Amino acid sequence: MKRLLLLIVVSLLGPGPAGGQVPQLLSLQGRISVNGTNFGSPAAREGAFKFALVNQAGTVSHWSNDETSAAGSEPASSVRITVSNGHYSVLLGDATLPNMAVLSAAVFTNEEVYVRTWFDGGNGFERLVPDRRIAAVGYAMMAAEVEDGSITTAKLVNGAVTGSKIAPDTVDGSHVVDESISSLDLSPDSVGRVHLVGGAVGSDEVAPEAIGSSEVADGAIRNEDVEDNTITGEKLADVLELGSIDADGALTLWNQGGDVETIELLGGASRITAYGSDGQVQAQLDGPNWGRLQLYDNTPQNNNLVTLAGHERIPILGSDVPGGVLRLSTAAGVRSELKASETGGGYLRLHQNDEEIGVQLEGDNGGAGFISVRDSGGNSRITLDGESTGTGGQISVLDDDGTQTIELLGAETATGGGRIRVRSAVGTNAAELSEDPTEGGGELLLYNAEGQRAVVIEAQEVASNGSQINLYDNAGNKTMELDAEYGQGGPSRVTTGTVEITGGSDLSEQFEVSSSGLEPEPGMIVCIDPSAPGQLKPSSKAYDRTVAGIISGAGGVRTGLLMGQRDSLADGAFPIALTGRVYCRVEASNGAIEPGDLITTSGTPGFGMKVTDYDQARGAIIGKAMTRLGEGQGLVLVLVSLQ
Repeated sequence: MKRLLLLIVVSLLGPGPAGGQVPQLLSLQGRISVNGTNFGSPAAREGAFKFALVNQAGTVSHWSNDETSAAGSEPASSVRITVSNGHYSVLLGDATLPNMAVLSAAVFTNEEVYVRTWFDGGNGFERLVPDRRIAAVGYAMMAAEVEDGSITTAKLVNGAVTGSKIAPDTVDGSHVVDESISSLDLSPDSVGRVHLVGGAVGSDEVAPEAIGSSEVADGAIRNEDVEDNTITGEKLADVLELGSIDADGALTLWNQGGDVETIELLGGASRITAYGSDGQVQAQLDGPNWGRLQLYDNTPQNNNLVTLAGHERIPILGSDVPGGVLRLSTAAGVRSELKASETGGGYLRLHQNDEEIGVQLEGDNGGAGFISVRDSGGNSRITLDGESTGTGGQISVLDDDGTQTIELLGAETATGGGRIRVRSAVGTNAAELSEDPTEGGGELLLYNAEGQRAVVIEAQEVASNGSQINLYDNAGNKTMELDAEYGQGGPSRVTTGTVEITGGSDLSEQFEVSSSGLEPEPGMIVCIDPSAPGQLKPSSKAYDRTVAGIISGAGGVRTGLLMGQRDSLADGAFPIALTGRVYCRVEASNGAIEPGDLITTSGTPGFGMKVTDYDQARGAIIGKAMTRLGEGQGLVLVLVSLQ
């Protein structure tokens, strides 16, 4: 927006020729400010102007600078004028200027004449509004064909001589009797600044209340017409009003040196502007449609860093609804925004260095709060929603192409509990941890690459029941089930097609083994203890038909499968190999032991020997030797098979 303050002054330049002719020139001064800053500040520069004299409605062109204007239209050519600190001056009708036509005195035979101005400071011509009326002073350009000195005061009717009939600088204070002229003696707009000698009328020359605002023509008194420090507070009304129906009010305050504007009040723009010592805008308060405060830095670029507005419609904010806004910026661009919306609540946006949104917080996104964390390209990668499915919150994590790979729900359904879901890069389910909405308790599901269930772990298979693990093949068929409570209150169970054991090689049952003076150890042969039902004891005689098995674990070979029932006779502290391979303590007292020899008990407690008396060995054989022992005592791998 360009703001033009036009203070029009009409001067009669140079002596006129015989016949009462006067120079046909109209002196025009004004000030140009662009976006609140004086044009041509701090260094003077040229601007392009176009002028036309029109009627009040602006529909008739009386004159234009290149005589091309019709019906108030813009002239084709412009006049180049130097502007310094916003001020310019030009003589309309000065044909010595390029594109300036002669100004005919006939122009001022019209009842009302207005100056219409166009200005181009480098961004194209713009018409400055409103048009400015030329006061009656302009009509001084007309002169009658009267012989010099032929009219005396006796020829003049009382009141016939107005300010326009008095030559400039011919009447000063010495010609006026003190307090002899009151406001009643002056016609409205009859005395302009051109009729008064500079400094000729001081404050003591004017009777109290003799001159009211109606006696002073608009723009007739300028700053240079008033002596310094001559207008005091007592001379001003308690309420100071600037502007009229034809002109916007404006007030400019300057620094002590008078070379820099410091404060500017523009009534037409509803704006107050504060300038720094360098002439740049530092703060601006305006309110043509809504209130707004803008603060600027002191760099050569004069960047707007803070904006506080009571109402704003900006596309970057993603909404076209009214609401207060606070925007904080750096020289590189916007860094944060806080806005209130009538329909979307309040929200906060934090920007990255490239002005992309980094974080966005919304007070009302579908009725709940929402937070979005963005990547370097401004794409949402983490979201936190105060109300998603059901009534619970939701956290979503997305990969670099926008696929949701992690999802956390506070409520999976309106009545169910929370859920965590992990997805693959293509969006298929990979893992899910949740509360079972039907049976209660936690539930973990693992999926294969095709998104089919592969593993299901349930903390509670059904209501009031134990946990369960189900394994599925690639086609989705359940192939293995581990049930902690088979049937309500029942025992645990493993259901599968094949069981492969790689940690041991024998099938054992748990027994209690009495010491009988000998501490039980792995590899010992044990027999049934007739004195303790369900218990065993180390063997102590040859060919003992009560032989039961071998204590598992000798030679580094562990039990493969261990059975027993806790808190019953079928329980104990020692694993007794009943079948399979196990190392056994043996001696060669009955001859060297070769692979394939039958093994029975010997007379040495806990030891075995090879069978040589097969009749006596019936029912006393513990198994077959699979390794050799030539002499003495040692361990032999035995394939347990009670006979």
